[in-house]
Amino acid sequence: MANLQNCLDNCAVYCGTYAKYNNGNLFGKWFNLSDYDDYDELYQAMKELHSDEEEPEFMFQDYELPKFFINQGLISECHISKDIYEIEEKINDSGLEFEIIEAYVDCIGNYCKDTVELLDKV
Repeated sequence: MANLQNCLDNCAVYCGTYAKYNNGNLFGKWFNLSDYDDYDELYQAMKELHSDEEEPEFMFQDYELPKFFINQGLISECHISKDIYEIEEKINDSGLEFEIIEAYVDCIGNYCKDTVELLDKV
């Protein structure tokens, strides 16, 4: 069984910008989340990639994340949550296998923002 760290290794987002997209340009890059220590580091890398725009409005045109992260509302076309790294850390610290957490949440259909509360229920 893989733990969340293995799962995070496979988590990636393709980041372009709305300005480029609206001008018919799909330029962007795949960012593997495990390559960055935290959200701020990831954000800085995305900003550097799109440094040709003064205030880039990021567009996540594709992403490869476990359903757990998607259903928790941590990613959408226009948003990636700052909490994604904190939640990953809490799950790793719990000592529980990620697949068990994800299966539990799938069974009960209960997604919540309070990861600690969720982990207490598993």
